Amino acid sequence: MRLLPFVVGVVVLAASPCAQDFAALRGQLADFVDRRCAHCHDADSRRGGIDFDAMVASADERDWLAAARVWRKAAWRVLDHDMPPRDEAERPSNAERVAFAGLVDAGLRAAAAAVPPVPRAPTLRRLNRVQWRQAVAALCGVEVEAERFLPEDPIGSGFDVVGDVQIVSPLHVESALLATDAVLDAVEATPGRLAALLGEPTPDAAVSAAALQALLRAAFRRPPRPDELATRLELAREVHTASGDARLAARRVLQSVLLAPAFLFRIEADDEAAATGTVRALDDHELSARLAFFLWASPPDAALAARADRGELRSTEVLRAELRRMLADPRARALADEFGAQWLGYRGILRIARDVRRYQFDEALRAAMYEEARLGVDRILREDRNVLELLHADWTFVDARLAKHYGLAEPPSPGMQLVALDDARRGGVLGWAATATVTALPLRTSPVLRGRFVLEDLCGDPPPPPPPDVGALQEDDRQPDGSTLRAQLERHRRDARCAACHARLDPFGLVLENFDAIGAWRTQHETQPLDTRVVLASGEGIAEIADLKGWLL
Repeated sequence: MRLLPFVVGVVVLAASPCAQDFAALRGQLADFVDRRCAHCHDADSRRGGIDFDAMVASADERDWLAAARVWRKAAWRVLDHDMPPRDEAERPSNAERVAFAGLVDAGLRAAAAAVPPVPRAPTLRRLNRVQWRQAVAALCGVEVEAERFLPEDPIGSGFDVVGDVQIVSPLHVESALLATDAVLDAVEATPGRLAALLGEPTPDAAVSAAALQALLRAAFRRPPRPDELATRLELAREVHTASGDARLAARRVLQSVLLAPAFLFRIEADDEAAATGTVRALDDHELSARLAFFLWASPPDAALAARADRGELRSTEVLRAELRRMLADPRARALADEFGAQWLGYRGILRIARDVRRYQFDEALRAAMYEEARLGVDRILREDRNVLELLHADWTFVDARLAKHYGLAEPPSPGMQLVALDDARRGGVLGWAATATVTALPLRTSPVLRGRFVLEDLCGDPPPPPPPDVGALQEDDRQPDGSTLRAQLERHRRDARCAACHARLDPFGLVLENFDAIGAWRTQHETQPLDTRVVLASGEGIAEIADLKGWLL
């Protein structure tokens, strides 16, 4: 699986029709459900609140799409050998399980192809702190620390760019005013910067109409409307006339640009489409903004903006060419710093704390851990490498500090270096010290957090939240009775409310116990040898990280 087609899909979000016949797929699924599922999930039993008989009986594609989450969860449970239950006399073969999951996927795709897209109100996405900082730098040529002024961005589905959770409160308004004042002060403190943005003042005008037009085009990521230009020219005239201060007039105009919703938000509003219930394609300027903020976390550059102005971006050939150009640009590190770091969780290493009396954790190691992960993702994306190298790569990046942590030879040059690996302990996301550290606790490892990482972040199948009042394991793995985490988890699973989820979670975490709470390799804890052998829900036994990587692959 190569990354460039994936990136095109993420940006364009284009659905392709499925050639397979929906009715035929439904019939094949009905056969599996009738033989394997219906006795627990029919109208009478409805175990888990699910009636597969009714679901599979519907010939309406909309019903299938409404139940897509249930179908996909069922496919994962069957693939995991979680369902049908282990006490069933006859269980499906591996081939049957894979075939069922394939039918679910093909059926949902066929249903989606048959149902017209449902219009929804456009999501208003506010620039997050990174995007705002980089948009200001691109527009005004000054650097302002967004973290000093803007509130922390809310997280939705693991990311801080989800419009549905980006509320705008009075605090956000006040913060935007303070941040904008900081930008204006920085612009005025830079000789000639204000004039470069708005033109040299003349006796008749405080700002240049042509310069303002260009500024608005860059700030709003689209050509400005006539009224947007006219109102700001009038603002400049009024302030200049009242104060006689061309600098103040220019400052007020720039302030109005930086506080405009068209700058602070990525607006894809379409009142006509919403009113008529139709769905429209993104225009070139909206597409250019999506592309730039996804790949660079910053606004379109001049080349991309020019393509958008000429209406060329909806050509697949042009879009691919722009993607390749932008991925080759240094700004594309934002894919690893923003998208990759949030998806795979290694951003958390920048905030993690460890007891330095117990672990040799310092700022140099923290920085190297982050860079190993970032550079790994960056290499796969920029070089269009196979995405499965995220699971199993025979290379990684280390500097002298991280090489020592891993027990590898010190690289010949300073800084982070690409090195070849000759075993499966390292390489890929599960071998990164950053992953091991962010899925641990301050005083011990956490098989539960690591198991959740495998299920949720890598397999897309998060376990449900724990029931209330089930208790928790001790925060310190140095127990007076000398009991191991494995033994503590076994006691925890005796609670019937915990057993089902922990049966899925714990094996993935226990097999990673060779990594301590900062990702150093170990074969024993205290004086006790580590036992990392586990049996998955499928009944397959795995003994170490190499086996887990193989199973995931």
